Amino acid sequence: MPNIVRRLLTLVLLLTVWPVAAIGPDSVDLRNGIERFVTRAEAQLTCRGLDWEALQRFYSQRGYLPVWWDMFGRRPVPAAKELLAILEQSPEHGLSVSDYHLHELMALLPSGPGADLAQIDVLLTDAFLAYARHLYSGRNRPQLIDPAWHIEPGSLDAEALLSRVLENGRLEATLAALTPPHPEYRLLQDLLARYRSLAASGGWPVLESGPLLRPGERDLRVAPLRQRLWLEGFPVNWEGDEYLFDPDLEQTLKLFQQLRGIEPDGIVGPATLQALNVTATERI
Repeated sequence: MPNIVRRLLTLVLLLTVWPVAAIGPDSVDLRNGIERFVTRAEAQLTCRGLDWEALQRFYSQRGYLPVWWDMFGRRPVPAAKELLAILEQSPEHGLSVSDYHLHELMALLPSGPGADLAQIDVLLTDAFLAYARHLYSGRNRPQLIDPAWHIEPGSLDAEALLSRVLENGRLEATLAALTPPHPEYRLLQDLLARYRSLAASGGWPVLESGPLLRPGERDLRVAPLRQRLWLEGFPVNWEGDEYLFDPDLEQTLKLFQQLRGIEPDGIVGPATLQALNVTATERI
């Protein structure tokens, strides 16, 4: 089990069983602590990357009451554990747990009675807001990747969404509803899992450079070419001479070229070789 997963499971367990005695500050202290944390410049300099404007707006509207702590029992509310478990699965959507402060939370939560509950509450709130926006609109602006992209992503009032979640208690269902409903999105998730599995097992073979590799030729590079395409999920015929660049392999290579935006000539030239030698990790 990867170390990050073990630590996240420990973090969720801590939120589940944290005893009442471990929560020292009373409700007034906690509320004052949250107000200080979201309004003072020192916190903004220390904890970079948070949406401070949204946090100040959201907490001021609720009188700086905590979101993830029970004001009376002085323990985490069930939604806190639920949110952490959801954020742990964020890589399934091509996202990174580091964007949702899980490393910082892991460092804060095991500290027992001295834990900064106000900071934990604010980090969890910011994590919810960021995760909801990323699910709904994506993490990056498409124009930064392709300047020709002209479709603006939808916008989400994540603060209002969190307020509704606090009223109806439907955290998991609410966040799940933000993901694209299209079947292609599920296919992309499956493909991402496949690439990660491939990368973890060493990826696919690298093809050596050399003269153009053409259909009908026999070459030692044909065998790793066939294996390379098969490992990425392209249809491959394993019958016959493993070193012969046969018509079936030619058609498979043309399909690969089409999907990579390369002229589908069925020849392994410089551009095709470069595309074939992109590693599984780089594809992710």
